[in-house]
Amino acid sequence: MPIDRDQLKLLYEERNISQKLWTTEWALDLWNKYDALKSGDTIVDLGCGERFALAMSLEPTINYIGLDVNSDSVEESSKRYPQHRWIHADVRNEMYNPTGLLDPETFNFPIEDKVADLVICASLFTHLETLEVAKNYLQEIQRIIKPGGHLWISWFRSPPNEVCSDAKRTVYTEAEIINMISGWLNLKFTTAGMNENYHNQWVMLGQVQ
Repeated sequence: MPIDRDQLKLLYEERNISQKLWTTEWALDLWNKYDALKSGDTIVDLGCGERFALAMSLEPTINYIGLDVNSDSVEESSKRYPQHRWIHADVRNEMYNPTGLLDPETFNFPIEDKVADLVICASLFTHLETLEVAKNYLQEIQRIIKPGGHLWISWFRSPPNEVCSDAKRTVYTEAEIINMISGWLNLKFTTAGMNENYHNQWVMLGQVQ
């Protein structure tokens, strides 16, 4: 899928998020390599922020849906990128939305069934706190993703990290992660997550079987 990299760099500089440019371009290159994103596709970005929305604004055929628990972020992004669909989910999270009214263990994404060609969960499961929340989110992802669709997801795993349910840095065991994705997600690419560096996440790109 064509994205003008010079224009992307300029826009990131204008938005003062140049520090996220490299990882965005890295993700785009991998999605292209593994045929995970094509012109005309629908992207669902969970815990979205602005980073990928900005990139997708350069490809007008993409249908982008961003969901976040931070109401200020959603409001600002919806004004900046009105061509995209934005959803504020008032889900409780100790770090990002401690007064949220919705229980994350039972939360249903307000998104239609089998709509997404690519679901993005960049640094989302690293803040979900409990295994029950992670299981619920993965069930919802299976509901909204198309057969043959792709999932981009990252984790902190144990080992090498200590298991932790803190929203600032949630860590699940490697066995728990594998159990949650086995049987429905065919991994095409994985990398990193093998040391305790604070931001070193286990990154995966998988395709729904």
